[in-house]
Formats: sequence, C-alpha cells, structure tokens
Amino acid sequence: MNNNALKIWLSLLLSSFCLASQNKIEMVFSLKPADDYFAVPYPNDLHRYADGKVDRRNFPVPSGNPLSTHYRMVADGRDGFALTEAVFFRFSGQIDEARLPEVEQSLKPDSPVFLVNIDRSSPGCGERVPVYCYFHHHRLGPLHNLLAISPFPGFVLREKTIYAGVVMRSLDPRLQIPDTLKQLLSGRNPGGELGARAVAIYQPLARYLRENNIPLEDVAAATVYTTGEPTRGLREIMQWIQARPAKELDSPLKPYREHPAFYALAGSFTAPQFQTGTGSQLFKGGKIIFDQLGNPLVQRYEKIPLKLMVPKGKMPAKGFPLVIYLHGGANGSDEFLDHFIKSKQDQFTPGMGPARTFAEQNIAGVSMGIVKNPERYHGLGAKGRLAELPFYNFFRPDVLAYNHWQASADAAMLLRLMKNLTIEPSLCPETDASASPDKKIHFDPTLFFAMGFSMGGTILGVWSGVEPEIIATIPAGASGHWGLLMRNFTQVPAKPFVFAWVTGGRPTEAMDGRWPAISLLQAALEPCDTIIYAPYVFRRPLPGAPPKNVYLAVGKNDYYTKAVTQNAIITALGLQLAGEVIEPEILTTQKLMGFDAPLQYPVAENAKSENGRKVTAVAVQYLPDSWTNEGHNVDYNLTETKHQYGCFLRTLIDTGKAVVPAPGPEGSPCETVK
Repeated sequence: MNNNALKIWLSLLLSSFCLASQNKIEMVFSLKPADDYFAVPYPNDLHRYADGKVDRRNFPVPSGNPLSTHYRMVADGRDGFALTEAVFFRFSGQIDEARLPEVEQSLKPDSPVFLVNIDRSSPGCGERVPVYCYFHHHRLGPLHNLLAISPFPGFVLREKTIYAGVVMRSLDPRLQIPDTLKQLLSGRNPGGELGARAVAIYQPLARYLRENNIPLEDVAAATVYTTGEPTRGLREIMQWIQARPAKELDSPLKPYREHPAFYALAGSFTAPQFQTGTGSQLFKGGKIIFDQLGNPLVQRYEKIPLKLMVPKGKMPAKGFPLVIYLHGGANGSDEFLDHFIKSKQDQFTPGMGPARTFAEQNIAGVSMGIVKNPERYHGLGAKGRLAELPFYNFFRPDVLAYNHWQASADAAMLLRLMKNLTIEPSLCPETDASASPDKKIHFDPTLFFAMGFSMGGTILGVWSGVEPEIIATIPAGASGHWGLLMRNFTQVPAKPFVFAWVTGGRPTEAMDGRWPAISLLQAALEPCDTIIYAPYVFRRPLPGAPPKNVYLAVGKNDYYTKAVTQNAIITALGLQLAGEVIEPEILTTQKLMGFDAPLQYPVAENAKSENGRKVTAVAVQYLPDSWTNEGHNVDYNLTETKHQYGCFLRTLIDTGKAVVPAPGPEGSPCETVK
C-alpha cells in the first residue's frame, strides 16, 4: 500500500470513528482523580472525605465570585447531601433535551429520568420525587453538556436516606451505559482509586433495579447518595431547652396600653444566647457551637422584651388559649398589637393588629423582640432594610441559619415561660378570672398556637417543625426555598446580570435550582429553610410532637415572596388549596400531591399525618387589598383572612376540630363541622 492510499485509509477510519463517537453518548464517569468535579456525578457518596463528610471543595462556582466561593466553603463538610439540591450528570455529547420529561411525567414508571428513594430502612423506600430537568450546553466550562435533575420546588427528600438519580437510555437512542457503571451495577470492581468504594455505594441501586425488573442495560446514567440531617442542630437545641427549668419574667409586668378588646402589658425575660460574639455579627461571631454530646454552649444571656395581650371578658377556668406571635423584619414586638397597613403614608394603626382579631375570639397572645431586631440591637437603625441586615446575613449563610435557630430557641423559651405565668387581675380590670381556682390570669398550656409574619413566618416555619407544644400554626407572608427566594427577590438591581455573575449562566437563562451555583446556595441555607422543616409540621411529626393544624394565606403580587416560593412552602407542608384559584401555577404541585381540585368551604380535618392523626391543613389564595395592591399583607389588610384564621383557632378550642370557614367579614359566626 503506497503512502497516499494509507493516508486515505487512515482518514476514512478516523472519519468512521468520529461518526461513531458522534452517535454514541455516555455519562462521564471516572473513578480516578480528575480535574472535572462532575467526572463523578453529583451528589454521589464518592464525593466524601475519609471521615464521611461531604467533599465540596472543588464544586464548580464562577471564578472571581467571592460570594459563591464562600457558600461553597459553608456547604463543605456537611454530614450528608442536601434534601433539595439538584443532581448533575456530565455527558460526552449533547443529548436531545426536547425529550426530557415534564415534571408530571417524572413520576411515571416509564419516565426516562427519575429520582427515587432506595433506602430499605426508610418508610418511604420506593418513593419517586417529582423532578424538573435542564440540559446545559455551554461550549466550555462547568455548564458544558451538563444535565441537571432537580427536585421540583417544595418536594423535599427525607433526612439520612439513600437516593438514586437515574437516566434511562430511552431518553435518547444515542445514549449508552458506561462500562464503569455497568460493572458497578453488576457488583464488579471496575478498578481505579475509588472502585471498591463505588461497588458498595451502588449496590442499593442494583438491588432496586433487580426488584423492579429494570434491566441494567437500559440504564444510561446513575448516581447514589445519602442525605444529611440539616435539622439536627436545632433539634439538639430544643432537647437542651426541654431538659431545663422554664424561664421567669425579669420583673412584674406593667401596663402598656388599653384597647377596646384587650389590655397590652409589657415585660421582659432573660434567655441564654448560643451565638458567639455580640452586636450585628455581620462579619464575625454569630456561630453556634455544640459540645461532644450535642449540647449547645451558652455564650451569654440577653434580655428579651415582650408584649402580652390579655382579652377583656371572661377567662376559661383553665386559662386563656395563647398565640405566640413572631414579628416581621425590623417591626418589633408592637407589630402584634398594631399591624394593619392603612396606607403607604400611615402604616400601622394602633390596636388593629392580629391581637385584636384574637382578643375578639377570647384568645390571648404574646410577642417578643426577635434576635438582632432593633429592640435588641440598635446599631443599624430602628427601621428599614438596613436594620434587617443583621438577621438576613446573606454574606454569611451559616450565621443566617444560626439566627433562625436562636430565634426559634427564644420562642421555645418564651412558650415555656408562658405555661407557668400568673398575672394579677388588677392589671386587667375588665378581664374576669373568677373561674380560675386562684382568681388569677393564666394560660392553658394545652391550647398554645403560633403565628409569624414575613421574617417571623420563616422563623415559624423552622420552629414549628421541631416544637412539640403548639397545636396550630398560622404562617403569614410565608415562603420557602432560599435559592428561589433570592433569585426572585424584587429589589435585586439588574437581576439577570447579577445572577449570571453568581451562577456562571447567561442573563437570558432561567438560573433556578437547576444551576449548580444556586443549588449550592440552597444546600448551604437548608438548615434554616422552611421547606426542610415543613414535613415535620403535620405530615411526619417528630417523636413526641403532635401533628399541627395549619392555616396559610398567600397574596397575589407579594413584593417579597413570589408565587414560586409561596407554592414551595405550600407543597412542602402538604397543604391542599381551598376556595378560589388566584395563581393557577399552584395547580401543578397540587396535582403532583394528588389533589385534583381545591377544597370547598367549610374545611375541617382534611389532612392526615403518617401516624394516622387528622388535622385541618389548608392554603388559600387572595387578591391583594385595593389600596396597596401588594399581597404580602393579606393576613392583616383583608377582613376575610382575619375571619378565617380567627375562626380556625376558635373552633379548634371549642370542638377540638379546626374549621376554616368561607371568606367573610370579621364578626361573622364561626362555622362548625360535625
């Protein structure tokens, strides 16, 4: 063969090889150290240090972005993978993204992409999680030929549980199973530095495939990983609090105000603070440290102001039912008494807050100054965004989480103080405490409830998941999923470009939880995300805790929490919609949860926990009021919501069954259901 013929033959051979390569796509999977972090799919239990902690050191974030780099550092070394982060597979070529399943299809047995619980020790073994997918096809960089499979917002994985993300060859006819993956699923060690570990990691998936008659030859890509326990630290704090005597007031209560339906009293209590340092903790301090037994270490004690509302009228013999109220932003403890936004010029109307609504239902309430709000830290002003910054410390996500834990601890200590509190009736002359054996004002510890607004709503969302002594919650202005909340927050200037910088994406792209940097952000903030604690509120209550009744109203045009984050918390809580549909995109997650249509009023005991206990747990949507056209305050500006949540608690007190009535004006009779 002459040289020219040899060149032609080699050229044809090379062309044939390239054509074959173009027609064959595989998951990139290397069991040897590689520069590409996604050469091992993520999450994967191969991405762990020798001590078992998650290794995110080289998780790709945009170069030159200190914020994303810091979030990576915070997320590194966790005990397990996040409950809401996305799965990422690198492929050798571009797959046919038009064939990626819609979220509804991802739950079907023939879905070409799925995320499934494969942990035999889990009560949810075999559960599929709804996912939404995106194929990143940047020419270079971390987003090159990267398939993202993310739990749909609001669907949360179980803690300490093994999951598998799987891509089937049916997604694209060019997909082939990599030899490495084929050997692992066959129980053989494919070699390489990680080979032996990988065999053990993939065996739960191999068993799942066999038991479900799924040929391993039909699999194109797979990852296996174990979730962590983002709630563990707060649960340990709660155990510490429950094991200690209740706090007492620093000094006797004093009259603060009087309104037609109630008295307001002022006082304070001193509570242990677990966060290191003092002041704003914006740049140093703010951490919570645990000893080897899991006990939080007390750093100091702090005086916490409170406002107590006592209804006028007759107190029940066992004492008043009680709402523990958590205020929003920099509003302070007076918000409970006054929060009714009348106009942009005249914001708060004294005596017209939720306290009045509850007082008219003969329910007492108490509110405290939340950690780092201006009642307790004055360094950044008394009102406005700057005053909220020490709590919403997005520059230090671990401290933001610890702020929520400290606020939850303060609320838990306030609750236990209120169980034993006795008030002299002379402070409330028009309150009749004659039915009490000692003729003093008390509070019935079997009828404790909680309400939180905006920032207080996120704290309530965290605290209510771990608090065993409240039986009903009313989140107001609530949302969930920090990654999407930050992505959709109204006040971010030049938002598409800012998030392109944060994520490494393009300004024209969606840049949601399917982008590695936002998925990482979400993982870092899970310890204080409402959706992480939501399953424990009533669906899967923690040992010793009752399933809680829930009333959640959301408003259209909410300035802070958009529909996607409202829907995330509604979904994570497992709430069925009642009444009119205002934002129809919620119907997707309602259908995924098995709810075909909204409930009709009145609603009572419509939900059931995994232990079989029935509760009333609903979400309702409202248009905003006509004078602000802003939906964040529907629990305060609309008479319909106040009628509903007032009756929600009143019927629970009277009958043991919470009833949500049809919208109506305050003062209307509360409906009951047999």
